[in-house]
Amino acid sequence: MQAPDSTLGSLARALRPAGSTMAIGEAYDTYAEFFRVFSAWSNQMDSARNRIDACKKLDDFRRTLHRCQLDERTERADILNWLSRPHQHLMRQPLVLQNLLELTPAKHPAHGELQAALEKVRVIVVAVDKKKQDYEQRAKLIDIAGRLRGSESDALVQPHRYLLREGELLEIARQSAPFAAKYTSTESAGAEAHAEDAPNGQGAATTRASSGAPRYGLLCNDSFWYCEVLRGNRYSLLHVFHFRSSRERKERTPHSAQASAHIAAGPGDSIWVMDTQLRVQIQPVSGVHGACASEWLASAMEADGISVRDRLSSGRLGTSSHRVAGEV
Repeated sequence: MQAPDSTLGSLARALRPAGSTMAIGEAYDTYAEFFRVFSAWSNQMDSARNRIDACKKLDDFRRTLHRCQLDERTERADILNWLSRPHQHLMRQPLVLQNLLELTPAKHPAHGELQAALEKVRVIVVAVDKKKQDYEQRAKLIDIAGRLRGSESDALVQPHRYLLREGELLEIARQSAPFAAKYTSTESAGAEAHAEDAPNGQGAATTRASSGAPRYGLLCNDSFWYCEVLRGNRYSLLHVFHFRSSRERKERTPHSAQASAHIAAGPGDSIWVMDTQLRVQIQPVSGVHGACASEWLASAMEADGISVRDRLSSGRLGTSSHRVAGEV
């Protein structure tokens, strides 16, 4: 197999009518797999930006950059602009092939090759973009773990865990065990869960209303990490809500204290997060990076093991039937 840099040479030959032995679609189809190397490049972009920003504080580095920008070959573009171009180039490839395909008659011999190349490149571009997102989310988890305090804080970063959503929250109410009744789950053919309890009802549970205490939440694919906000952009871990995996649900594994959590919509723009030890009603903080309760619930539905319960009426867990996330 030829080296990846042969791609441009093949495309150049394909664009020459005289003596061309390889069509554009065939060239893309042959070398498309090499586009996967862009994953490593894209994943290191943030680190490169941070390093360049630090180097720009050095006089010699700034002068060298300035001389390079004066060269007409650089088009007066900044170094960060050039570093981002390979990833941008990859993202444009499906559009280039799509345009070529639309301009190629269906009966043309190259039409089928272009169609195959387009489908192949699309798959690779999506895979590269997905790896970039996974890398960024894992890097964010590692960063947060370094600022997290608590008995379980060292367990935040795990090979199977990825971040779905994180942000500032306000604690509306809190209820600690023991509760008046326990959740019962019926996971039959309909894959429906039933909740029969009332956070504000009579029972032995201790309910405490909060005056919008600032909190921070990390919603992962298998857990929800509930934190208190500290000074210096740090957090103190208050509780970890663990969710059952889809495998445990399919095998009808009984609930355990370590994997018994649920997320439910609450009154207004609030959410209930609950397990056998703690229930909290929280409200996402809206803003530039904030998200409403429905967006948090939508993220929860993406998780493989999260059970999401429908709306709570007037702050109470009413008796109703709800679909469990991941069991459609």
